Amino acid sequence: LEKEIVKSVLDYLHYRGIMAWRNNTGAFMSQNSYGQRAFYKFGDVGSADIFIVKDGLFYAAECKRPGNKQSDAQIAWQKQLESAGGKYILCYSVEDIQKIL
Repeated sequence: LEKEIVKSVLDYLHYRGIMAWRNNTGAFMSQNSYGQRAFYKFGDVGSADIFIVKDGLFYAAECKRPGNKQSDAQIAWQKQLESAGGKYILCYSVEDIQKIL
């Protein structure tokens, strides 16, 4: 599962002492104690699963199961990040991160 790849990559990065965190995206509906409902969105559509800072560089890692591909939104987000000077890693395993970092 992709969530297992994300966990393995985060475990590896934290073990190595590399600053990294899970980037969650999504939305939910909430109701307060007065019965008012509100819709909340968080994260940027298409953004990567993990954000990493190492040696003054910003990396974003998108974790995929072997055979799975990026969505159009993920490809667009990758292009935006790279045009801003960030590094994008498409990873299918911890080994993909090890090769780059």
